[in-house]
Amino acid sequence: MRFLILLLFPLFLTSLYSQNSGDNTVLKIGKITVTEEEFLNRYQLSPHFSDNELNPDSARMSFLYSLAAEKLWALEGEKLMADTSGIFINSMNSLKKMFLKDELYREVIDKNIAITPAEIDSGVRRFTSVVYVKMIACRDEAEAGEIRGLIDAGASFDSLLALRPEAKKQTEPFEVKFGSFDDTALEDSILFAPDRYISGPVKARLGWIIFKVTEKVPNPLAVDKPETVKSRVRNVIYERRSLKLTDIFMSSLLGGREISGNEEQFRKVLKLLTGLLSVKNISDTEGYNLTENDLKSVYYGLSPDELKAPFVYTGENSPSTADFLFYIFYQNARFRDNRPGYIAEVLKMYSRYFIEHEALAAEAVKRGLDLSAPVIHDTEMWKDNYLAQSAAASFSADVKITDDELKEYYEKKSGGVISSTQVNILEILNTDLDVISFVLEQLAAGADFRELAREVTQRTLVKEKGGEWGWFNADMAGDIGKIAAELEPGQIYGPVKTSVGYSVIKLIGKRKGSDSLSHSFDQIKDYLRQQLYVKKVSDLLTEKTVKLAGEQEIFIDIEKIRSLNITPLKVFTIRMIGFGGRMAALPYTTPFYEWVKYLKKPLF
Repeated sequence: MRFLILLLFPLFLTSLYSQNSGDNTVLKIGKITVTEEEFLNRYQLSPHFSDNELNPDSARMSFLYSLAAEKLWALEGEKLMADTSGIFINSMNSLKKMFLKDELYREVIDKNIAITPAEIDSGVRRFTSVVYVKMIACRDEAEAGEIRGLIDAGASFDSLLALRPEAKKQTEPFEVKFGSFDDTALEDSILFAPDRYISGPVKARLGWIIFKVTEKVPNPLAVDKPETVKSRVRNVIYERRSLKLTDIFMSSLLGGREISGNEEQFRKVLKLLTGLLSVKNISDTEGYNLTENDLKSVYYGLSPDELKAPFVYTGENSPSTADFLFYIFYQNARFRDNRPGYIAEVLKMYSRYFIEHEALAAEAVKRGLDLSAPVIHDTEMWKDNYLAQSAAASFSADVKITDDELKEYYEKKSGGVISSTQVNILEILNTDLDVISFVLEQLAAGADFRELAREVTQRTLVKEKGGEWGWFNADMAGDIGKIAAELEPGQIYGPVKTSVGYSVIKLIGKRKGSDSLSHSFDQIKDYLRQQLYVKKVSDLLTEKTVKLAGEQEIFIDIEKIRSLNITPLKVFTIRMIGFGGRMAALPYTTPFYEWVKYLKKPLF
């Protein structure tokens, strides 16, 4: 099985910006510049049709042309003022705040974390064991002392636990290993306890406990290479220190401030979300993440004044209701139930996070981090991608198929056939980046695609069929159909960004289809209209891209591009945002490169 996918494991990235001396431009179109770093990162972390090992130059060139098309359409989007729409402005504001928050984290948290070799060695000693325990939770030290006294007098720990409410959550013992607790003293008392040991009263974060060691086994991960183990240990120490520093910083940032919510705006958003989610088939195990279409539905359900109204009152420049909507969308807010009461609780939780998010972004601006190179670079890269998508969508929206065109097409083909590529795919669709990362990791390890689809796909119509679509014309299914037509049976590709989430597909069949036009015009006109629309849009986008290329001065350093040391990483990249949050590490570049064939002169 061959994979055309972005993953073997999640890769957690911060900003992709790096400072290098000298001119490292590989592509320049008008005022837009693409550096070696941007090209390299976006190429390595994107799926490709060509097998890089067999034909690296072909894959590299196809990606170059697709990226060049994105930049050309970004310039067109700017000319069309696509960046002035409310949706666009709010999207970019929300993204920029995430980049600001991330840069602030590096400034006040990351730079202040230093881990010594001695701390690593100490952590490695703790990493060697996994301990399984049962716990009796107590209100205070006095109660814990009484229970320990009963055990000393001969009472059975298990019998005492069975009488307590926490026993219901301990049908299996808790697993404790290095990094399980924020409280290192509690964790050490368990990790260094002998097998079958019953503790005395131990202070915990929310009270006191008495624990019993039921089993102590070697940590299977401790047999990894020493450097791998040290890396795992370092990550645990870093995370613990980061949490402590973050608590201190957030207390200083928000302590003493008066912040209140706008109840009226909260109720309006709740009403719209409740109506939207009430018709969704939401599973408690899988949950439901808001899609782009959901966001637009709620956004356009509010008036311009309501969108501008403060969602929370924080003093000067209180964040708006639109700010909150885009925040929960980019945070991949998940709903596991569609009861109004539950939705209200989820919104309250995200409202609290939103207050912290806005305060952090404002602090970053106060420190001048909005002018930092990483924030400017990341914002511009995503802005180009959004502008290109907006301009191309706006251009396509004007495409119409007239009745005369349709009739003429039918008459030309009447008595003949329309040839098209038909495909059959398996698909896993999900709005959650973590789920997609898990799926791709499992596929790379040899998991069965159909079984995974039955477990996690959110495409309910094909869930029980293991994600199988059945035969369909490739030119009738947008990017998914276009990509499927390029694959060979057995190949997997993804993720593909769509308006309803991320898709991973596997081609299980491909054939040349022929649709007879012996039917009457009225019987097949809707089918013909859709087919003609797809063809017309593709032809017009290609024609327009060629025209845009002719209007711009394009510089390509082909020697630099060919000399780049590129290793396809095959990882699904999630960018972890400092102070909390995650997003796709890079904009998705739609494969679009055949326009180059129609240029009057080569690009280089």
